[in-house]
Formats: sequence, C-alpha cells, structure tokens
Amino acid sequence: MLTWQNTGDPCTTETLTSVNHLCPTRVGYTTGLGPVAFSTLSSPTVNNTADVNYLPRGMSYLDASGNQKFLFTLPTKVYLFEGGVSGAAITDVTRAAPYTAGLIFNFALFRDVVYAVNGSDLLQKSTGGAFTDVATTPKLSRICTWGDRMFGIGNVASFTIGGTPYAASQFRYWISGIGNPEQYDAAIDSTAYTQDILDEGGPLTACVVLRDFVVMFKKSAVYVIEATGNPSDPYVRRVVSNYYGCAWPDSIIEINNVLYWISPTRSGEVCAFDGAQITVLSGALKSLFAVSEAYPDLKSNQNFMQLQGDLTDTEDKIQASRRFY
Repeated sequence: MLTWQNTGDPCTTETLTSVNHLCPTRVGYTTGLGPVAFSTLSSPTVNNTADVNYLPRGMSYLDASGNQKFLFTLPTKVYLFEGGVSGAAITDVTRAAPYTAGLIFNFALFRDVVYAVNGSDLLQKSTGGAFTDVATTPKLSRICTWGDRMFGIGNVASFTIGGTPYAASQFRYWISGIGNPEQYDAAIDSTAYTQDILDEGGPLTACVVLRDFVVMFKKSAVYVIEATGNPSDPYVRRVVSNYYGCAWPDSIIEINNVLYWISPTRSGEVCAFDGAQITVLSGALKSLFAVSEAYPDLKSNQNFMQLQGDLTDTEDKIQASRRFY
C-alpha cells in the first residue's frame, strides 16, 4: 500500500512510500521501508506550500475498475495520484472554492464514491473528479464507512434537519440512512440516527470500523456501536473503557481484526483492542516503538524490523494464552 512516511511528531517533509510494516505514531504511521519523494515522479510533480498548521492526510483505494489510486492533501488542496513512478499522473481534485489552510481531512470510500470531511465544510464528495459539497449534511470531523451506512462524529456548526435543530457539538455522532451516505434526516429515512454522548471523557475524537461494528473514541473513553436489527431500537452503545482513549485519531491502525493506537494514558501507551477487551502492549514492545521514533534510521534496518515483528508475535501469543486461561 501507499502511505505517508512520517518520522516523528510532527512529521517531516511529506513523502509517499510503499510499505509492509506499520507502527502507530501520534500523527500517522512509521515504516521500515524507504520513502519515494514526490520530486522523483517522472510527471507531474507537486510542490508543497509552507504551512505551519499543515498535517498531511491520504487514502489509498481501488476504484470501480480495480485500479489503485491515492488521495492526498496539501495546504488548501486535494490531489489524486494514479499510476506508478513511470508515467504517474497527479490531478488536482479540489472543489471549486479552495479549502482553508490547516484543515485536517479524513476520507472514506462508499462503493465507488469517495467522501471527505475536514471539520469545517459540508460533507465532500468525489466520483473520480473534483470534490463537491453535499448539501443539507452536518459538518463532520471524522467519518468511516460502516457496511451500507456512513458513520460520522462531530457537529462543527449548528445544523437543522427534519425541523429539528442540533447545536454545534463535539459529542454527537451521526449514522446515515442505510444505502444513502448523504441522508441523515430520520424523518425522511428512519434508518438514519444521531445521538450525543455527554458523559465523561471529553469530545469524540475518532471512529473506525472493526469487523461489523464501529469503535468510537474520546480522549479518555472507548465505545462500541452495534446494529441491533430492531427498527424500534436500531443501535446499542457499549462502553469499553472510561480510562483508555485516543487523542490522536491518525495513530489508529487495524491489523488482522485488531485495532492498535496510542492512548494518552501514562504519557502515551500503545493499546490493542480485539473487540472484547483492551490490552496494553508489553513494556518491551512499547520501548521498541519509542526507540524507533528517536532513531528513524533504525526503521530501514531489516534486523531491527525482524526484532519488532518477533516481539509483536510474542506479545500476541502471550495475550492468546492469557485469554485461554
């Protein structure tokens, strides 16, 4: 896959890399493989404009024809990368009105349509060309595709739908109508749903799909949202933790049906969630991540990567044994 090559917090000059090892960091992923800078692409190239508030975001996906594509952001712009290093094409797919510099984008693929949010504008939509605003939708901060639904968090600005006004809220989550990721009005589609979570833990920070349910995060809380199949009570929320949480949503990765992320507890713990319980990774593995962040050159050392893989495998076996007993 293609992803950003980040070497710390905050990340360094933006580059793309093809990876097969991923480790969570506060701003994205780290990898043991070498990066490919945009400047090495034969045609065309993209020059980054300096922006002190800028954090790159991207999404790799397959289009309806099975071609791999990569969306990425630069200040005020969204670009689509297609093809390989030889003969690569980079297309500006920014909407007609440029975005405000410093926005943090989040992408989701629903069937053959790409949606995006940035915590400021209406839901964005692209069917292969430039993004456009989707009218009458809430302004969300994060989204994820949940089967035939779109799941989103945040309500950046006051929003009225179906005659009901919703005040701006960082505690609200939204579920679109089934089969319609652009419909959030329950008066029109009874399968649409929204709710505030006003208990402790702070504002909602992230949402991600794990198997057939959604895992939702606050800085000091983790929840699971599941569909019940009951039209009169379609969704149930389960509290997983009121201690662990996630302040850095781009640290979350999913590997083999297990979520890994960095929790702000104890100055940053790497946590794993298999759908049933949260496990803090061992001190050895956590220390290894810390060393790799302090010495980026180690990430290109195959022996170091092998050690990291061996420790991860050992930790998995230990946790499996604990569950067995």
